Amino acid sequence: MNCAELDPYIVQALNANVFIEFDSVILQRNPRLTDVQVEKEWEKSFTIWLRYRVEQGFITDSRVQEISYGPSKIVRVYPGYIVNVY
Repeated sequence: MNCAELDPYIVQALNANVFIEFDSVILQRNPRLTDVQVEKEWEKSFTIWLRYRVEQGFITDSRVQEISYGPSKIVRVYPGYIVNVY
């Protein structure tokens, strides 16, 4: 995670033993995973845990609440573009 607002929650998840055996469980399911793939699985699980904590009302920080729901699925589309005022 590359967001400073989430650092306390990452520490909280680690201290709460949420992910203590996560790596070994993932590697038992698929022993050929690389370290990078295991880290991606950890990040997926962390986002699920974070969203659950927000939905249950344990996290009230509005910025963290916004982050927990991920990027918007709404995209603004324009029919054309202007280059050099032409």
